[in-house]
Amino acid sequence: MNFNLSNGASRIIVSNAIYGVDQSSQWSLWSSVDDGLVWLKVANVNCTKHTLYKDTIYANISGKVRFEIRHSSLNTSRINIDDLYIEDFDTTASQDYHLTLGNPSNAQTDIAFPDNYLLAKDQYILSYNSSKGIPNWVGWHMSSAWHGSAPRKDAFKADATLPTSFIRIKPSDYTNSVFDRGHMCPSEDRDLTTTDNLQTFLMTNMIPQAPNCNQQTWRYLEQYCQTTAQNGKELYIYSGGIGSGGSGSKGLFTTIANGKVVVPQFLWKVIVVLPNGPYDLNRITADTKVIAVKVPNMNFVTGINWSQYRVSVDKIESLTGLNFLADVDDSIEDVLEAQVP
Repeated sequence: MNFNLSNGASRIIVSNAIYGVDQSSQWSLWSSVDDGLVWLKVANVNCTKHTLYKDTIYANISGKVRFEIRHSSLNTSRINIDDLYIEDFDTTASQDYHLTLGNPSNAQTDIAFPDNYLLAKDQYILSYNSSKGIPNWVGWHMSSAWHGSAPRKDAFKADATLPTSFIRIKPSDYTNSVFDRGHMCPSEDRDLTTTDNLQTFLMTNMIPQAPNCNQQTWRYLEQYCQTTAQNGKELYIYSGGIGSGGSGSKGLFTTIANGKVVVPQFLWKVIVVLPNGPYDLNRITADTKVIAVKVPNMNFVTGINWSQYRVSVDKIESLTGLNFLADVDDSIEDVLEAQVP
């Protein structure tokens, strides 16, 4: 290719086959972002079929780029390169599937599993624990495409989509409990429409949170995510609680609402940050930014410095039994989850 593509390239599809009666061979795709001065290998492809076959390569390169296909085998077998399709790299913010990176507990929408029951909303997806009256985890995608000007509704409400055999927590179950109704998916993450915002006030999205922690340190972490999303990034976020025994404004409690709602000892959040773009799962590398925090659910937690509570994703997994980033390539997942800030 002796010319540049101005809109980058996300996905490249190459129709190829072994030529005639030649033997299997290999070709490689190379890219250059400086008019062909320096070339970097994008992928190696084994060519093993005599009939045309479409190989898909995710280049995920933004801006100016050109490509080159090279024969990369030691043998002299010929290769038939036919159609070449290159898809632009679109950096427009989008609303994507909340569990693109995986379902941490393999939750199912099955009443036989009341303590790992999958609830899928348009705005977020969660695993509900009926025995604890709180979610095991809530997962959601965040980008500027979710942002708008809908006002905060503060309309806390029991979740009527839960099976009738499950414990349905009401807003009044938190009244006089000295704990906040703590959002997992924040109200401000879903303000594109009134409907979006209302969904964040369902009680299945709540965990009892120490007021100071919720209104200060935890809130600053939420604001960090929102600011990041407004600056050309998209985030995949999971959030939940660990253990039991948190302190509100009047001391330590393990449960509220006559034992129906467990008060976690810690709050946790796992955040994966990517530049806006398509095919998110294929764009995650060992250098992708991942943040994990484990914050004491205690009223002494105050201030702006949420980063002092950073841990590895592996640490959160060991404490919760959950499996994050399950759909990410294993070799990449292992690196990202082991990182300790």
